[in-house]
Amino acid sequence: MRTSPRSIFKNATALMAANVFNLLGSFVLTFFIARMLQVTGFGIYATVFLFVTMTSIVSGLGISNYITRELARDVSQTNRYFMHGFVITGMAALLFGVILWLIIPLFGYEPETMLGVKIIAFSLLPTAVGGVFDAIYITHQRSEFILWINLIELAGKIAVSLTLLFSGYGPIALIVTFVLFRYVALAGHLFFMFRYIFRPAWEFDLHFALKILNDLRTFAALQVLTGSFDQIEIVFLSIFHGETAVGVYAAAFKLITLWNLLPENFMRVMFPLFSQAHTASPDQFHRFQEKSTRYLMAMAMPLLAGTIVCADSIIHFFYGDGYTASIPTLRILSLMIGIIFLEEILWRILVARDRQDAALKAQIAGISGRVFFALLLIPAWSYIGTAWAMVIAFSIHTLIHIYYVHKVSTPLPLLRLSWRYALAAVGMGVVLYFLNPHLPLLVTVSIGAVIYTGLVWLLKGFTAEDFDLLRRILHPRLEEAATAPTPGE
Repeated sequence: MRTSPRSIFKNATALMAANVFNLLGSFVLTFFIARMLQVTGFGIYATVFLFVTMTSIVSGLGISNYITRELARDVSQTNRYFMHGFVITGMAALLFGVILWLIIPLFGYEPETMLGVKIIAFSLLPTAVGGVFDAIYITHQRSEFILWINLIELAGKIAVSLTLLFSGYGPIALIVTFVLFRYVALAGHLFFMFRYIFRPAWEFDLHFALKILNDLRTFAALQVLTGSFDQIEIVFLSIFHGETAVGVYAAAFKLITLWNLLPENFMRVMFPLFSQAHTASPDQFHRFQEKSTRYLMAMAMPLLAGTIVCADSIIHFFYGDGYTASIPTLRILSLMIGIIFLEEILWRILVARDRQDAALKAQIAGISGRVFFALLLIPAWSYIGTAWAMVIAFSIHTLIHIYYVHKVSTPLPLLRLSWRYALAAVGMGVVLYFLNPHLPLLVTVSIGAVIYTGLVWLLKGFTAEDFDLLRRILHPRLEEAATAPTPGE
């Protein structure tokens, strides 16, 4: 597997671009849905997608990370893991789709919401097996295929959805469109796999499948717990306060998910390298661990400070004046940005070191906290209580992850790795506090980026190694010279 800076950058950029385009497309749809269907219609739409998000995570069984880890160690097993992963996730998706149909009437939602959930359950199959394709692309460092497939699906989905919205159709038509284009994406996966990676040959060994399932016990438990309780706070919010409250909360929460793309995609590319380094070079694993943490904190700190200061402008920019109630919710949820960035590396450190059991223990403790604080705060304080429940529970979850990482791996010196970026973000936030009421959002963001970069420079947050890495990414010949074998090798 290639570990050069340029190959890492290329694949990280492809994954990032795929998800950025996907999220931007989602924001385009949200922009029109929120205005044309109002808070209640948007709440129905958000509630339906809440259930498909949860069940999609569950039906994936964690097999994408498992395959990525195993193929990083022996890529010659690609066909074997692909075929078995395809069958296992496909069957899991069908099972959880049936379960979703059976349990949704128990929630007492409006008929339109229940119909939407039943329809969107058909998207579980292409979504679950799509994770297997993604693992193959990432391991073979062809993440650009994920980008092309997302673009094709996104363009068609946006075009059809906007046509339906302006023709007067409601949430159900949009949900049907989403399902149809999930199958378009599956067709794209099959095309790129057969055309550019390899031509899968049927093989299925029951004993090997059982071995995978046995190996997957902890991965699957992590995935099932994550999926079953992912956004559990929103489920409680919908039960106690209805779909309109979900609309207010979802407007803010959707903006926070934007920033999750950065650490998620960066660490998806780094994870195979972590897994490989764990068995090949402990020193390299340590370097990857510290450098990745520093880069993630450099990205997280300005986003956290900027979102807190500019929350009012951000909400008005995306949703208009009808979502003023989402402003304090966004300010509270913005405290999660640094936590989200840390989480993306912490659990992968454990899994790369074959300590998914520790990740599972942390997950169980974290989920217990989420349920406790959700039930404590949501009934009385609605979407504000939901936001605080998320922040408190995720903070506890992250502290538990830090404890396990320090126990099984080289401790992460978080303060040393992040203090410069935190201080620069505070300085940027102070300036933006005075500028935000008087300038358009995009101008404020641009000024903030310049101020933050300058302060990081003054605090010596950029190292000579960072500049060398950037030069090697931008100039392939420098990288080739750096990685070329010396005479006699």
